[in-house]
Order: sequence, then structure tokens, then C-alpha cells
Amino acid sequence: SQIKADMKIQLTLPEQAADYVRHARLETLNAVDQPIQPELLEPSPFGMYLLAYGADDGRPLGMAEFTFYRQVYESFEASPYPEHIGLKNIGPFESFVGTRTIYVEPESRGQVPPYYLLLAMAGSRICYDFGARYTTATTNASNDYLMRLYKKTGGRHIGTYRDESMADFDIAVFVFDLEQLAHHRAMKR
Repeated sequence: SQIKADMKIQLTLPEQAADYVRHARLETLNAVDQPIQPELLEPSPFGMYLLAYGADDGRPLGMAEFTFYRQVYESFEASPYPEHIGLKNIGPFESFVGTRTIYVEPESRGQVPPYYLLLAMAGSRICYDFGARYTTATTNASNDYLMRLYKKTGGRHIGTYRDESMADFDIAVFVFDLEQLAHHRAMKR
């Protein structure tokens, strides 16, 4: 779909986007100070990938990566989030999707409207149309920039936890209501 005169967003398969996914995941993990584990760089076989391309040269400007919980986990208890985060209190398991990555190349940041927001809204709309109602997203709890960005785009900070097997910092968990994000005023443009 055409989003902006200089940008196109395309839904693609994990295997078609693998090289760019690895690049975006590496940059994202570095930005949140998460230790690099090779398996964290690989595309999810269940992932839905949206790539943003520049209209001029056709090279990727960014990526959004979403996975339906029901494709990866058997239940909330099998997800990486501890019970005190309270996902069960928000909605049914089948209504959740996880946002693993939304990445925008540094030279493409600061655009109006922001490419981050366009990727988030496009992914939210697709996930909503497929039955999801909520998405989770995480970040390093000490990353003030991302904490503000998630809140500014409608995320609700629902808790923090630490998983020493993944990182040596507190992980902040956000929930986004996909209906609100899919109908964000910027989508009308």
C-alpha cells in the first residue's frame, strides 16, 4: 500500500526478508543494550513482516515484525511474561499479537508523519483485521526515549520484569489496543 509519496510498505514472508530482518534485529538489540544471541537475530517462521521502502531507490527504510501469540505459545503461562504482568486481565489469549521489532533506518527517522508510526499503524491494522485486539511490545526499562515513544503512540506500561537468561536489565512491557492504533488520526491521512 502507498503510505507516503516517498515510501511504500509491503507485506513479505520471513524468508524473503531474512537479511534485512537480521540487520534490523541487530540494530534494535544494540539500541536497547540487549546481549546479542544469534537466535534473536533470526526471523520468526511465524512472523508477519512489513518492510518500508523508499520510492526513489527501492531500498528498505524500516521494518515491523508481528507474531500471533497462538502461533508461538500454548497459553499466557507459556509466554515469556511472568504472571504479575497480568495479560490475562486485559483480554483473551487468542486476541494477542506480539510486536517483536519496529525498526527505522537512522537516516529515515524524524520524518513527518514518522515512519515508526506508519509501520506500527499498518501492522496494527493488518493484525486487527485478522482478529487480534492487543499487541505487546517490550524495551529496556531504562531507555527513556523508547518508553516515551511507546506511551506517545498509545502504549500502556503494564509492568516490568527481569529475565537474567535474556538480559541483565529490567524489561518494560507495554500493551497497545489495536483498534485505537488502527484508527489513529494519522491513518486518515
